[in-house]
Amino acid sequence: MMAKVAIEGWTSDGAAVAGHAGSGTGVVGTSSSGHGVKATSAGSAAGGAAVWAESRNTTDGIAIWAKNNSGDATLVVGNDGSGILIKGFGGDGGEDEFRVNNDGSIWAEGDVTQDRTSDGLVKAAVYAACSNVGASISRSFNNVGGTITIANGPAVGRCTIDFGFKVDDRYFVATAASLNRGASCYWGSTEAKLDCMRWTDAGTGENGYIMVVVY
Repeated sequence: MMAKVAIEGWTSDGAAVAGHAGSGTGVVGTSSSGHGVKATSAGSAAGGAAVWAESRNTTDGIAIWAKNNSGDATLVVGNDGSGILIKGFGGDGGEDEFRVNNDGSIWAEGDVTQDRTSDGLVKAAVYAACSNVGASISRSFNNVGGTITIANGPAVGRCTIDFGFKVDDRYFVATAASLNRGASCYWGSTEAKLDCMRWTDAGTGENGYIMVVVY
């Protein structure tokens, strides 16, 4: 009769089971139906983690590589308490750079970017003085690539915004940055440009600030 436990180790301090290899695999666990490797811990914080994986290759090392050939998820995380699901730390020694909270919300320290042709996130935005004289950009961001520029328009309240990437197949929203005023844009002379106009409640052009968001 085969034993249910092939190897068992216990210690009050230190390592109960250790595996070392000069070039191969230090420890291997396999199972045809159960867990290949199972770890439990009653410790706290990083020092009491059930599993600690560290790569000491400073060039191209990877601490954890997970691979799956099934129709289910490659990585599943769960927290039955109120704590955060996932935290990611960078090399600056500070606080976490991103986190996935227990309710599914996501927080990130840096910018969130997306491929230009994908939907869901804002690709670029600009707050600018739209004018036929002295058109200028006060602030902007571009999460696709390139530099956003602006040029004077042919008439009062008109300007041309060059986003530095193809926008004629994307979605955009233009608004005037004041009450009782409006703004609109249409596709420009090239795929990266929008020709815009700020107008009064009477429909006449008026130089002033507008905001344009590209999705």
